[in-house]
Amino acid sequence: MRSRLRCRRSIGPRHSLVASPEEAPGDLKGLPEELMRRLPAVSSEKELREAAAEVVQAALQLVDHRHLIKDLDRIWPTTRACQQMGSAEVLTLTSALKQALACQIRDLESGCLPRRKVLALFNFIAELCWANYVSPSEHSIHSAMRLLLDTAFSGVGINDPAAWYVEACAYFLAKVGEIMALNPLEVFNVLDPLSARVGCLARNLPRRTQHFVWVLLRRRHRLWRGALYLSVSQSYWQDRARSRLVFMAHSKGDPRSCALAAVPRPACESIMNFVCERCPLDAVEVTWTIPEEPEMPATDDWLADFVSSMPASPKAREGSECSEATSPLSPIADE
Repeated sequence: MRSRLRCRRSIGPRHSLVASPEEAPGDLKGLPEELMRRLPAVSSEKELREAAAEVVQAALQLVDHRHLIKDLDRIWPTTRACQQMGSAEVLTLTSALKQALACQIRDLESGCLPRRKVLALFNFIAELCWANYVSPSEHSIHSAMRLLLDTAFSGVGINDPAAWYVEACAYFLAKVGEIMALNPLEVFNVLDPLSARVGCLARNLPRRTQHFVWVLLRRRHRLWRGALYLSVSQSYWQDRARSRLVFMAHSKGDPRSCALAAVPRPACESIMNFVCERCPLDAVEVTWTIPEEPEMPATDDWLADFVSSMPASPKAREGSECSEATSPLSPIADE
């Protein structure tokens, strides 16, 4: 068998790891113009830290970060490094972004972020990994994912964040798995265990969450082919149209013939919120475009089969231990 230890990769501030992922469609937004002007003009550590924090905050408002990354690439060569106060170290745009992301990860661990921002944060980190601003091997990223899955494990079926955390981890692994696959140690320590764990946790979670896990497993099986991105689901726009009909019936309807016209406005707004999520970004789902790829099965048999084929160790089923040689996710398991 050919040794997989020859599959090594270098990590540098702007080193190209593998071929760029396939482009996804979309109307993209980038950095605000004000930030585009400020970043090349920073002259102190404080200004650079503040600008990097604003870049991360701008990223949390977006679903797709490809244009934002291209904007960063354009200004990266002209953004000056700054001497850190009380230290001989130099603060660069790359290190400032890492520190700003670490702050957001701490907020994430404390449960302060809604679903749309949880997914936006991990999508942004994944795009930064592809552009090599950060590495998928960052300890803070792995620690955050393990903590989120621990939280989901203790709260499955109780609250929505359990589903959000599994979705974010599954999406991140599906997005950067191609990079991790080049390093057998990352496959052994990160990709396999976390993939196994999200598969186990998805059994008790909503179907939208299971779709994130299905995309991760199928994309790995298809050797990371196809374009992967986040998009607002079509069902949201259908529900939004129904919600507008409720509003129109309440505002324009005749109370003698339309029951909604006689309903008090607060009650009508509650009905609208039940029919449709308030913000389009709350209805974000994962989209994977690949030729001849079937839809997610209507039943959960695929998930049950995956869980049953996992190693028998309870620790492996919880995702803290999973051998590369025995994992059903590893390509060498089929050889």
